[in-house]
Amino acid sequence: MPAVASSTPPISPSVPPELIRRVHALRAGDRLTTSIVDYLVPVLVYQLTGSATWAGVAFAAEWIPRIVAIGLGGPLVDRLRPRVVLLAVALARTILLTGGMAALAAGAGAPAIVVLGVACGFLAKVAYLATETLGAAVGRGHRDQARFQGVQTAIDQACAMVGPLVGGVLLVVGGQIGLGAALALSLITALLVAVVRMPPPAGAEGRDRRRSRGLRAGARALRAAPALCWLLTGLVTMNLLTGLLQAAVPVIVSSHGRSAAATGAVWSIGAAASLLAALLCARRLGRVGVPAIALSASLTAAAAGVGAALAGTYAQFVASMALLAAAEGAALVALRTTRARLIPQHVFGSTVAVMALVLLAPMPVGGLLLAAAPRAGLPALLIAVALLHTAITVIAAFGLRRHRHSLTAVPLSPTP
Repeated sequence: MPAVASSTPPISPSVPPELIRRVHALRAGDRLTTSIVDYLVPVLVYQLTGSATWAGVAFAAEWIPRIVAIGLGGPLVDRLRPRVVLLAVALARTILLTGGMAALAAGAGAPAIVVLGVACGFLAKVAYLATETLGAAVGRGHRDQARFQGVQTAIDQACAMVGPLVGGVLLVVGGQIGLGAALALSLITALLVAVVRMPPPAGAEGRDRRRSRGLRAGARALRAAPALCWLLTGLVTMNLLTGLLQAAVPVIVSSHGRSAAATGAVWSIGAAASLLAALLCARRLGRVGVPAIALSASLTAAAAGVGAALAGTYAQFVASMALLAAAEGAALVALRTTRARLIPQHVFGSTVAVMALVLLAPMPVGGLLLAAAPRAGLPALLIAVALLHTAITVIAAFGLRRHRHSLTAVPLSPTP
């Protein structure tokens, strides 16, 4: 696939270690801020109102604008620079969190916190696209792309695990303290953005950056990378299974006689399993290749879905969910490494936006399936979706195999 290969710069060991550390730290600051705010907003609303309905509204309000942000943020990142976008997001989030703290102090109530959730949710997705683009730009110059992307994925999973824990501890002291901690992290992130220096794009790359506009450019770049399209196909059905299971967690946990608090253990253990899988697969990816990791992760996810459907105890269900989370962590490393190598830098943000839209769509579909199915039919529904995912995985594996040459055009790790 010459067109793709020519747009990918050669790997060299020229990336300064200090730059890599700063990019990792920047990502950690942004993700941890997002994780804490995502946890705090619904809980604060529930504390203020005592209403589960209001808490649900707050949770939905955080996520709905993220879909809009995907469409706007990708082209914005490509048109400007990731650093510019990240700095703007960090400063805007700092102002919003300051306003949220003032609103709590003034007794403004739940509506003000919901508005904070809406705005921060939008900014979180824009920041996600910018950090993905920045990480890909730095990762292209790293001698071991798989390990670099594995660390980036591990940072995401660690923040997803630590954020709710930190938020829960801070809520014991007070809601303003929790928002204050997120505010401090946002300021630190802004400072980190200020000290990260990226080289300007080359002449041709700069012209391409100015020429590329909107999601159409991202869709064209995605179509030009068939291997990435096949990989994405398998992940779509994995996300359908994941969305169904995530929506069903409270139902299944209660069916095992556990309280709603036991749901938190499912997410914490799952995040830890995903973190471990991401680190292990990053080390193995250069040896076994993307197709093997992706196929193993997809089949593991299908097995986890069947296991969750047939789980006879709470412990068995938690183990199945941990297996699913581990499969997701491995698949993310494969996806991130592949797209960092096959997608031209000047349309990276737009392409990630298109991919995010494709991968996000099955999640609410899973919730609709749960709503439409009778409670007694949930195990059968889970098994059916797991079997569908297995069938699509096999088809995608054959498609990925036909285009495996594009995955070996540039080494994934240093050659001995």
